[in-house]
Amino acid sequence: MIGQASESEVPCAQCGNCCRWSGFIRIQPEEAEAIAGFMGLPILNFTERYTQLLPSRQGLSLNEAEDGACVFLESNACRIHNVKPRQCRDFPTAWNRKESNSPCPL
Repeated sequence: MIGQASESEVPCAQCGNCCRWSGFIRIQPEEAEAIAGFMGLPILNFTERYTQLLPSRQGLSLNEAEDGACVFLESNACRIHNVKPRQCRDFPTAWNRKESNSPCPL
């Protein structure tokens, strides 16, 4: 749940800053299927609208909005929070960025 944390998680301040960093949010096939189902979309429609092929051509990443934020960031909240990709769920503990070690807001 947003705003609550387990022992290994950093409490979420619901600022949305972590979702505004540029870069790729890689998604696994099962994550794409879960997100598509959550949104009530066929997988093909979801991937065409919300993903792009990684430059390495080794998988998909979520699209960014025009401002560089995650396409699913809305009013500082994740529209797909219940099924967000592992890369997002692991933030900031599994991220290797200097900024992810600082408390929110970043």
